[in-house]
Amino acid sequence: MTIQIPEAGNLEVVNSQRVFNLMYEVLMREEDIDRGREHFWVLSLSNDNHVMLLELISLGSMGKTIVEPLEVFRFALQKKVAKVILIHNHPSGNLNPSEEDLDITDRLIQVGKILNCPVIDHLIITVEDYTSLADTGVFARLQKSTKYSLDLSNVNEKRGEQNKAEEMAIKMIKKQKLDLIDIKEYTGLSIKQLEKIKNELSVQKIN
Repeated sequence: MTIQIPEAGNLEVVNSQRVFNLMYEVLMREEDIDRGREHFWVLSLSNDNHVMLLELISLGSMGKTIVEPLEVFRFALQKKVAKVILIHNHPSGNLNPSEEDLDITDRLIQVGKILNCPVIDHLIITVEDYTSLADTGVFARLQKSTKYSLDLSNVNEKRGEQNKAEEMAIKMIKKQKLDLIDIKEYTGLSIKQLEKIKNELSVQKIN
């Protein structure tokens, strides 16, 4: 749900205090019963740090709200925003991030990198105060985490090994001196993969 912010385009985010001031006003608009539940918002910014969009992604219970990466970045990507700040409230008044808070932050940082829409901070707020994971140094540590990162170099290495095995299989099949079971032993490819290569070679020969 999009949250209406008067003169949003003129609001520049210069620090975490500015974000808290904005979110305090939004939180205080809620009825008391809803203010006692966890909210998760995404604040979208332009390249020059002006507010483009504020979305309420999830509204949960007093101690938990469910956050899906697709929902976090869906509107941000549609509007082609430059960066996002994550915000959620703790109705209990405890400003310390939970393990779940750190885990979802870690995950969303990595998703943001892949989508070229970086997450630059995560604020935990109450009606009285806030904690910025960027200001406390926690965010910088999470940015270095590899828990949810994709090791593309490893993927490329495996793809290279696969290509070499397929090239070897093609040469062996063309020589027609070995059956597929023997070729399987030499290349490590499955019989199904070898049959596919053999069929493709047969089609090429006919053409």
